[in-house]
Amino acid sequence: MQTATPDLAAQNTRSIIVATAGHVDHGKTSLVHALTGVDTDTLREEKQRGLTINLGFAYSQESLPDSREACVLGFVDVPGHKDFIHNMLAGVGSIHAALLVIAADDGIMPQTLEHLQILDLLGIENGVVAISKSDTCETLRVEQLQSEIQQLLSRTSLAHFPIIKTSTKTLDGIEKLKTSLLALSADAPEWQAENRHFRYQIDRSFSVKGIGTVVTGTALSGQCSSGRILKHARTGSEFRTRSLRLHQSDINSVNGGERVAINLASAEQESLKRGDWLHDPSLTQVVYRFDSKLRWLADYAPRSGALYHLHIGAAHSLVSVRKLTTDSPWFQIRSHDPLAIHYGDRFILRDPTGSQTLGGGYVVDTEVPRKHRSSPERLAMLAALDNNDAEALGRVLELSLQGVVTNRFRRARNLTEEGLQRVLKQVHESGTQTLSIELKDKSRVLFARNQFEALSRNLLHCVRRFHELHPSQSGLAEPQLSKDLAFPGTFALLQGVTDKLVQLNLLARTGNQLHLPGHTPKISKEEKFFNTAIRPIFDKADLIPPRTRELADSLKLPLRELLTILRVLEKNGLVIKVADNRYYLPATLLRLATLVEEIVAENKASDSFSVIEFRDRSGIGRNLCIEVLEYFDSRGFTRRDGNSRFLRTDKENIFS
Repeated sequence: MQTATPDLAAQNTRSIIVATAGHVDHGKTSLVHALTGVDTDTLREEKQRGLTINLGFAYSQESLPDSREACVLGFVDVPGHKDFIHNMLAGVGSIHAALLVIAADDGIMPQTLEHLQILDLLGIENGVVAISKSDTCETLRVEQLQSEIQQLLSRTSLAHFPIIKTSTKTLDGIEKLKTSLLALSADAPEWQAENRHFRYQIDRSFSVKGIGTVVTGTALSGQCSSGRILKHARTGSEFRTRSLRLHQSDINSVNGGERVAINLASAEQESLKRGDWLHDPSLTQVVYRFDSKLRWLADYAPRSGALYHLHIGAAHSLVSVRKLTTDSPWFQIRSHDPLAIHYGDRFILRDPTGSQTLGGGYVVDTEVPRKHRSSPERLAMLAALDNNDAEALGRVLELSLQGVVTNRFRRARNLTEEGLQRVLKQVHESGTQTLSIELKDKSRVLFARNQFEALSRNLLHCVRRFHELHPSQSGLAEPQLSKDLAFPGTFALLQGVTDKLVQLNLLARTGNQLHLPGHTPKISKEEKFFNTAIRPIFDKADLIPPRTRELADSLKLPLRELLTILRVLEKNGLVIKVADNRYYLPATLLRLATLVEEIVAENKASDSFSVIEFRDRSGIGRNLCIEVLEYFDSRGFTRRDGNSRFLRTDKENIFS
């Protein structure tokens, strides 16, 4: 097979990216040179020492036999010395095929074993094993080594890899090796650009005179064309792609699974580093915590409080690890750095000193709840999510009484809107009937129809029971309903459910009160007084409602009489008592809770906030801030620890 340079823009092109692996001095770089004609050792120190230190890259453009398609065979050549394992991890993190190289004279060596462990933990299932330097040993020795390799691979994801003996001196086996590697392109994942947003991870950044900043890396999903805007996940900056280059050819677009160089307009080379993500601007998710399925080597038990080295793609971060239960593979990982990750992203964990590989796994869910993270319900949810998109959504719908927020599911799985619709179609074709509701923030929640009907029956029973116990009252407001129902979801979700039931004429709403359609609502005198006299004062006061004494003076009422009215209004869910002399409208209190969430979201590294931060953002006095925050503490929304507070649950649950 002759190396060719086909016009990539003129024909269908496949691409296969192969990372080398193996012990130092086993001939990985020499094999890549024999296959591509490219010497990947470019550093002066690499030339002087005769070993690979940093990642090297090489390409061979081929015409596939018996096909009109072209194939770009790309290599990421990784160092084999144990001192540069972090560079090896950056090289193998985003590839889907491997070339494991084992020298005939040395045989299986320590870094052979560690590199093999890493490939297995990453679940690499495509690749070839090359026995290098076969010309230096007798045939019997090579055959014996081949048997040892087969036994070594038998319990790993590499068990089916073909084993090919090679020599870069005699060129024995080189063409056979190239043919085997090109055959892997047929098994490369088919990336449907319309299903996934574009994601790209940088492994190099440099500046070219007259061109500007150029980054190289691997497109993990989706499609990108020249002229498109990409967001830098770590900083939020946006850059325009001036041009794309695959090997020596300018190309119009790049698909997931391909390596490409991108020339970025208005980008400072120093601000872009290895491990950074570029992605579609609509992908706004950056997380510090995620749930994963994790496998430890040699039954390692993670230590509480220890910091581990996480390698995910080309990125590296310090993380803590928490086992979610004693008898399952589910672990929660918290990072010190922001991560732009999604379901299925694979990672490696190394010990606190960074000298030993301990385990590896993949991201299962980035939408981590604040409470009940180890509950049986949550563990069942993780098991359901650990499937392909359609099966995961179907299983979660059957499990969840709270439905699925479609935007969250789409974001966690990196699905475009078109991709989500395809998934929904598959779910419906599998026999799952669904019902969708819209919340006040315009997000949509999808329910399995049987789950929504069960929730509706419970809710309507609760309203009916309220009418039986309180026949003289017009109905009950959502906060009271949430409490009586022991509703497991957010307050916003409960509002969405009740709105849907009102649309279906199964429930009715008069003012703030919910009631059955057959119930004749009679607004109490207290509620009438609230609507005509009290509410206008609260609306005008906005975030700083008057104290009860001030309110009594404004209304020209005795304080005792006002307190009696307020107690009735509180019972009906129209006001909330925050302190002995302070009441809030539920909507106003929800705004302050939203403000807390916004502050915490901005303080992702600490995941906390202070009274001073809340005071400065809300514009209300310190004493009132403390009253509000102590109320939030009492409802379990926040937890105080010294001068800091941490979120514990969703803001809507302040009403439960």
